[in-house]
Amino acid sequence: MVRIPAPPPAEIVSLSQSTLNEHQTGVNLTITRERVNESAFYDPGENFLNRLKVTIDDVQVKSLKWTSPTRIDLVLSKGASQPSP
Repeated sequence: MVRIPAPPPAEIVSLSQSTLNEHQTGVNLTITRERVNESAFYDPGENFLNRLKVTIDDVQVKSLKWTSPTRIDLVLSKGASQPSP
């Protein structure tokens, strides 16, 4: 078996929204970055266990979509009663 390592982690350059108020649901957030030294956001795909994850304290990440090596789209909720899947 040959292992191909993922690129180095990306450094965040911008967020489409910087605050999230209590009890907000369905908030769209785009995270972007510049490609430097081959760093990138990377997601190997649905058939793999160790996929791209985003964790934000006190916020539920309802969905995460890897769009490109320089962009991730999220849907967030804060203070909602349902846990994220």
